[in-house]
Amino acid sequence: ICSLLNHIVFSMAAYLRSHKKEPFMLISVLNSLCTFSLSLLLVPYYNYMGAVLSYLAGNFFFGFLGGGLIFLKDQKK
Repeated sequence: ICSLLNHIVFSMAAYLRSHKKEPFMLISVLNSLCTFSLSLLLVPYYNYMGAVLSYLAGNFFFGFLGGGLIFLKDQKK
């Protein structure tokens, strides 16, 4: 699931970069902060599954949903 979400987000980013735009910088930073924060909370209790869940949550909420909103907004311009 994470790989599929990453593929979609990377495709949207590549499309927008081909138009000389880089609107995904904030999304990348927020995704990293979310993944890091959640891993600090979840890994001590759920071991490797906590790491997987934190990575999935960051990719879904910031990468896929946030990136999708930015992609739709910038594509209309």
